[in-house]
Amino acid sequence: MTLTQAIQEEQSLLGALLVAKAFNPALDIEKYLAQVAQWQQFCFSRINTDDNERTKLLQLVHLFYRELAFGVDEYAPLSSRHGLIDMVMDHHTGSPVTLAILFCNIGRSLGLNLREVILPGYCLIRCELGGARLMFFDALDGRQLSWRQLEQLYQQHSDEDSDMSLKDVAPAGCKALMIRLLNNLKAACFDEQRYQQALVATDLLVQLCPDDPYERRDRGFLYQQLDCHGVALADYRFFIRHCPKDPAAQLLKMQLWRYQTEPVVLH
Repeated sequence: MTLTQAIQEEQSLLGALLVAKAFNPALDIEKYLAQVAQWQQFCFSRINTDDNERTKLLQLVHLFYRELAFGVDEYAPLSSRHGLIDMVMDHHTGSPVTLAILFCNIGRSLGLNLREVILPGYCLIRCELGGARLMFFDALDGRQLSWRQLEQLYQQHSDEDSDMSLKDVAPAGCKALMIRLLNNLKAACFDEQRYQQALVATDLLVQLCPDDPYERRDRGFLYQQLDCHGVALADYRFFIRHCPKDPAAQLLKMQLWRYQTEPVVLH
């Protein structure tokens, strides 16, 4: 299955594994799906199916974050390995989006109405209980969040002055999750100066968002770092054509002029 097919079928865990396989072609997806199935069975065996939804949800939070010990690596919170779900499963440390994907997948297998929520700069877990009641949890540590705490998170990471509304905590679709996951990976690989790996993430983002000029600009920069000037210039021209008034476009025009007047090796 391709990443596009996983997105169409709203299979976020499989999508995350396909992203990880793009970074590591030798990755055995079936092995990791089997591991998740084991965790699903473990949680099912420990949760009383006769309890109400809220009680089962809180039991799952305890099992996932305490007994299985998933969480964040406080010494390397922005590491690229936290965006690769196979490594998250191996080391039990991840980012908000990878932990939310894994938690929600396990919870849905238990019959809980769990969905991932994307806030600016963050990812949460949302559970819809009977009577349209909602509960929210921090994906990093399973801490239950009040509406006021949600608003604080929203304002902390948002550039907007408007108050948070219910639509801001609506469930995220698989495509939005994969875009957030890939953007996190791209940023982390940039910081680590692992340009070849950042290019893997950016190529996937261009596939998912082919008309986004900023993804093309970023890919051009990465190709330039890897001395692939021919494809870098093509991406830069795409960006300039679609964003002529962006300040970066003027700088890139100067760079294109330099390439046209100086000999370069095109790959």
